[in-house]
Amino acid sequence: MKVKQVLLVIGVVGCVLLSWPGYRFVQLQNLSKHPAESFVEVTGKKLPADIQVLAHSWRVKDLFFNVSHAWRFSGDAFA
Repeated sequence: MKVKQVLLVIGVVGCVLLSWPGYRFVQLQNLSKHPAESFVEVTGKKLPADIQVLAHSWRVKDLFFNVSHAWRFSGDAFA
């Protein structure tokens, strides 16, 4: 009975680990569709009133799915 439980746990953990990268990819694609909201969600900071976000892009940096983000802005922060 113990062997079956261990195999079940290993199977469940394996399924979660295999499905996570796909979920993360879909999540990142959705961020790129809404660049202004993605800035707030990723950084936790509000945009200044005169700044608009034109685009958002991301790139996976390593095998641990660490992601770097880049935004393109428009406007004058010092106005």
